[in-house]
Amino acid sequence: MPAGALCAVCLAPVAGPAGAIMAAAAVATVPAALWRPRWTPALAGLAAVVSLTADLVTPSPVSHRVVLTIAVELVALVVQVALVIRRAPARYAIPLGALTATAAIVLPLRFTLRQPAPRLDDAVVPCAMASFMVICAVAVSGYLRLLDHRKNAAIQAARRAQRLELAGDLHDFVAHDVTGIVVAAQSLLAGPFDSEQAEAVLQSIEKAGMQALSSMDRTVHALRETEAGHERPRATHGVADLPELVGRFSATGTTRAYLNAHPDAGDTLPREVADTAYRIVVEALTNVRRHAPDATRADVVLAMDEEGRLSIEVTDDGQAMLRQRPSGGTGLAGLTERVAVLGGALDAGPHLSGWRLTATLPARRRIP
Repeated sequence: MPAGALCAVCLAPVAGPAGAIMAAAAVATVPAALWRPRWTPALAGLAAVVSLTADLVTPSPVSHRVVLTIAVELVALVVQVALVIRRAPARYAIPLGALTATAAIVLPLRFTLRQPAPRLDDAVVPCAMASFMVICAVAVSGYLRLLDHRKNAAIQAARRAQRLELAGDLHDFVAHDVTGIVVAAQSLLAGPFDSEQAEAVLQSIEKAGMQALSSMDRTVHALRETEAGHERPRATHGVADLPELVGRFSATGTTRAYLNAHPDAGDTLPREVADTAYRIVVEALTNVRRHAPDATRADVVLAMDEEGRLSIEVTDDGQAMLRQRPSGGTGLAGLTERVAVLGGALDAGPHLSGWRLTATLPARRRIP
């Protein structure tokens, strides 16, 4: 390799061929590891084994001229320690890092123990200096590795949150329209209908299908934007969209829905609260279709209290005894978590002969 060859040529006149070759071999592994990061564990292990072998087989006495080559080799080994700690997989980082660090720390002994009258202090001081260099390399590279781990963990958490949000959109919006299609199709099968009634049902199916396709298009577009690295566009649904939602619900099934909303509800709500309120109503009406096919009426009530909180209540007159409280999944469970993050509360359960979903949300303050 060019770096190793250049090192050997420069050091050979000073340290002799043997010392120059050893230093060149250690130096050559550094650019190779930088050039091919996946080779880092193998190159670090190779450099450590070669250095330790040279410590064992170098004959005595050792000329003072090799001090320069030992210093160069020490720097190369310390760099290899940093590279293996920073880049190597976890199963290799610790053992190979320890092996390379050991080779760097004991390297000065190749010279000090082969002097005519070796002394302990002559061996301790160079090894202590080498240990300090190794400790600094391990500390810096370990800290950088920790930063990389935190960054990757944050990226994975953000991607998971995006996937969960997309799944929530599919459940909240697409499932609502598909459920309407299923109910309308079942009503056709249950018949009999005259031609005008059948045409009206088919038109409601077509409208619900187009709405489902539109929701799918928005979700797919958001997914593409996320994969391309752009920020996912925020939802634009709110209380102002509830009349259209309730009307579409009534038009695609046998259950009639009625909306009673506070006049100021849509004007003072923070965007996060307005979007969540819309999703709550969507989920409640979807569950009416799924779990209460015998319901004839569903009432959606939005009110504001004196403390600046929005209350949402969705009731139906279906048979509550035939239903169980939902648990898990991405529906009410996900909405409950979303509402809790905003500082509100959500509950659902039997009410009179039917079912009731209630939620409270802060409406007078901006959510951070």
